[in-house]
Amino acid sequence: MRRRKADAAVPSPFRGDGSYNPDEFIIPAQDERGHSVRETVRVSAELERDIDIIIQSRHFPYRTKGDLLRHAVVRHLEWLHVIEPGFPKHLLSAHLAQLDLLREEEMRVTAHQVFKRLHDQVEAYLACGEPGEARRVAATVRSRLSGVADSAWKRRFEARFLRQYGALMNGEAVMVAGGD
Repeated sequence: MRRRKADAAVPSPFRGDGSYNPDEFIIPAQDERGHSVRETVRVSAELERDIDIIIQSRHFPYRTKGDLLRHAVVRHLEWLHVIEPGFPKHLLSAHLAQLDLLREEEMRVTAHQVFKRLHDQVEAYLACGEPGEARRVAATVRSRLSGVADSAWKRRFEARFLRQYGALMNGEAVMVAGGD
């Protein structure tokens, strides 16, 4: 067994302030073309229970065992490349770059879906003569942003929200611009 001191450390999941970005925990199950490969692994009952506890705790953004295991594999591959510096890194580097792009696309799609659903809900309440409920729903969605780390996506979301719902939030009776 070879032992060698690594030249660099595994990238830390922590930011400078000690927090972490939950988006980095999400590893898509498919590439941009929808391709994926099923892998199976046997684990001890204790390890399975630990995985279940972590998922059920909702402290991390894992919805399934697969979400946690994909993240674990990517983090472990990064570590293996650190402890064996001469190992070819081109595939891992390409995969990590692809992950960044997939996350960006996922954020764009998610933001679009949130605005579409919010538009539908607000319009339904306004059509029923319930502007207070429309304001409540919009305020609830906006309040969720307070827990999101500052990023370009957060700034874009806030700007779009204020453009579309600012007048409503200020108590003005208005029709909301389209949800597209």
